[in-house]
Amino acid sequence: MPAWSEPLAFRPLLVPRVWGGERLRDRFGKPVPEGAAIGESWEVVDRADAQSVLDERHDLHELWRNHRREVFGDIQAAAPGEAAIVGVLHGDVACGARSFAEGEFFLCPAAAALELSAPESAEVLLVRLPDPAGSPRP
Repeated sequence: MPAWSEPLAFRPLLVPRVWGGERLRDRFGKPVPEGAAIGESWEVVDRADAQSVLDERHDLHELWRNHRREVFGDIQAAAPGEAAIVGVLHGDVACGARSFAEGEFFLCPAAAALELSAPESAEVLLVRLPDPAGSPRP
């Protein structure tokens, strides 16, 4: 059993995107294969179709269901059916806008993007998306 008082290191999920490139490997040391168009590295994700994995026995949702108090403390659950993603995005091509059809988004200060060595024109979005399965998660 992991020591819940220690930091948890989840395995990131590398997500191919048409705007991707190799900067996630070059800048952040992600295991991006040569020539691959990886546009996102999901560091922490809890969705019906994608899970952050801690080890062979635990993923993020399993921790939330079975070890909530030990890992997360006394926080309340988010609204049913919402997904959570914390990730690093990269684009090799200019993208004018990104549409989140059923979610809502919030612009964060550009200073947050600059901390990641992003160009000054970068914007950081905090996006709240419904779970793609469309049903509440326990």
